[in-house]
Amino acid sequence: MLCQCSVLFVVRFEIDIIEVTEQTRSREVAMTRRVDHRSMDDADLMRCIQKDDTRAFDEFVRRYIPRMWRSCFRILRNNELAEDAVQDALMSVHKGAKRFEFKSSVGTWVFRITRNCALMVWRAQRSRIAAGHVSIDSHESLLLHITCPLPQPDDKLFAKETGQKIADALNALPEEFRTVFILRHVFGMPTEEIAKRVGVSHGATKSRLHRALLRMQTRLRNVR
Repeated sequence: MLCQCSVLFVVRFEIDIIEVTEQTRSREVAMTRRVDHRSMDDADLMRCIQKDDTRAFDEFVRRYIPRMWRSCFRILRNNELAEDAVQDALMSVHKGAKRFEFKSSVGTWVFRITRNCALMVWRAQRSRIAAGHVSIDSHESLLLHITCPLPQPDDKLFAKETGQKIADALNALPEEFRTVFILRHVFGMPTEEIAKRVGVSHGATKSRLHRALLRMQTRLRNVR
């Protein structure tokens, strides 16, 4: 009889534990559903993401993707390339969320990742252009900004003004001058290779480079 009572007690105890566990889970699910992620600050939102809260990550995407896209577009100056960089950045954020230690703000961490992803896309695109896989004309806006893709925070105004002056100077060059100038001074191509790419003689290429350089120097004389 004592043994039977003990068994009955254990069974009832285990049943009680199961019921309590199920009730706890139900409350947790209900609380999760009631969480207003939009009202959270970035740090609390990141803590939810670290707990695999998919709705929290959805809110993160809604909150950050416009700014991430603008950050990438400022570097790449191309819609499709910016979208590629943003997708890469979102994947990196999702994979690295649990390693985030809150030593900096969430925004600082996210935009560091975003800039790095944009730079990777930029370098890959530059290599494709240099290899002749992408036409120069179709990505001219990218090339115009390729000399200074990431200004430091303290130099943003200076970099913006300087970058615009460089872009204006490049745009002012005749097309045949602009092409050889970019290939030589952005991509570092030798004049022999440039001559082959543009279909003119080596002498004509050197002449165009010299005249382009003189015009750039004249227009950028006061830029320091």
